[in-house]
Amino acid sequence: LLSCGENATNSKISGKLENSGDETVYLQELTLTGNINEDSVKVSGSGRFKFNLKLNQPAFYRLKVGDQRGITLIVKPKDKISLSGDASKFYETY
Repeated sequence: LLSCGENATNSKISGKLENSGDETVYLQELTLTGNINEDSVKVSGSGRFKFNLKLNQPAFYRLKVGDQRGITLIVKPKDKISLSGDASKFYETY
């Protein structure tokens, strides 16, 4: 068995949101035992955000803007995922 972090590689999730104001973007890992709050970031003045992950196998994540419904992502080691959309209705416009 591999321990956490051993042989892990970097993955990135980044994006740019229109109409973002001072929104917070939340990243949760979805596991069989529940959701794990992984990280959160305030959107920059230009609407940009970025998360860096260390993964050694694919995993499911939920990305949410504020308290809106989130989107589900499958993230693999070495992935570079870039998203864009309207912060006020991210689920509908990503």
